[in-house]
Amino acid sequence: MNHPRSYSIASCKDIVGSELHMVVGRFIYSRGGSKMEAGVCSNFLTSVEPGDEICFKLDSALSFHHPLDPSCPIIFICTGTGFAPIRGLLQKRLYLQSRGEKLGPAYLIFG
Repeated sequence: MNHPRSYSIASCKDIVGSELHMVVGRFIYSRGGSKMEAGVCSNFLTSVEPGDEICFKLDSALSFHHPLDPSCPIIFICTGTGFAPIRGLLQKRLYLQSRGEKLGPAYLIFG
């Protein structure tokens, strides 16, 4: 039996509505021989087509959200594999900007 995998949501519902966006790279590996294998979950997720229905469970991270005051400065730090939640926060900033909110400066450190 496979164990659950955790992925971060990469979208802001104010921008995408009822859609849910994810950032997923297909994991392909070898166990030492010439045969290549694909990760079970990443292989499945990268084969999903628009309109396909899949079952999943959402866990909320209540402490991870855009600042309540959009005018305060924000620094996004992304180590490479953790870009999905940053993408969602950047979409939130686009949404706030489209509503005329005054946004503080934002910096993205990636690497």
